[in-house]
Amino acid sequence: MTESEASVASSLDANYDSDAEISTIKSSLQDCLDNVKTAGSFATSGLLPDTTLSGLFVHNVGSIGFPLQEEQAKAIVGACHRAPFGQGDRTVVDESVRKTWQLNPDQFELRNPRWPSVVRKVTEQVAQEL
Repeated sequence: MTESEASVASSLDANYDSDAEISTIKSSLQDCLDNVKTAGSFATSGLLPDTTLSGLFVHNVGSIGFPLQEEQAKAIVGACHRAPFGQGDRTVVDESVRKTWQLNPDQFELRNPRWPSVVRKVTEQVAQEL
């Protein structure tokens, strides 16, 4: 355990009801984080290059507008099936673990012909920043 990690641990064990103790904990935590060595960032943010929408079209539902309206959300769910997940070597559906819905790729289309270009630009920008 490094000195800064020991400092955080001892600070957490103490009764930290004063601003000075909280400040010490924050400083120790920052020291620990500063010592983390990584090859790059784990997140990035920014504005999209333009406001091009994907042209989402769900079969048996129709074109989906944004912001998504409640009635459209319900219609999309009606076209979906429960999303399975991996559990060991099995694929299962268990709502107590994952309560999500999914569409198969053949159930929707992204109809805006400019959309692939937007995704490419965003992907290139994200790759540079990460």
